[in-house]
Amino acid sequence: MFQLFKKCEFLFISPLALDEIMHKIKTISNKQKLKNQEEKKHKDFCQFYGRIFNYINKNPLMKFIQFEKDLVLGIRNAIDNICIYDLKPHDAFHYAMIRDLGINCIVTKDKDFNKIKGLKIESF
Repeated sequence: MFQLFKKCEFLFISPLALDEIMHKIKTISNKQKLKNQEEKKHKDFCQFYGRIFNYINKNPLMKFIQFEKDLVLGIRNAIDNICIYDLKPHDAFHYAMIRDLGINCIVTKDKDFNKIKGLKIESF
């Protein structure tokens, strides 16, 4: 991931991306649990989620972002992205947001973004 900072001025992170990070942490942890352990809930990771937020918030190379121009238009664009590119809703909102902000690059392992011509994709 640190190689990305050499290529980019900033790494922009939306609340939606943070939501996906949090959910993935819980999912991976529960897949790795021992046979007799109880499945963990999101509240069991609150301190860890807080540390992730603080790291991003204090890192001068990372910025939290959200729709800036027009929220309603952004939502409409997300719906269009589902129809045009056959994206899942989360992905459609990510793409609508980066378009709203004039960003042409996304960091992802999600191959669904390959459907979008002109979008630069950086894997991690």
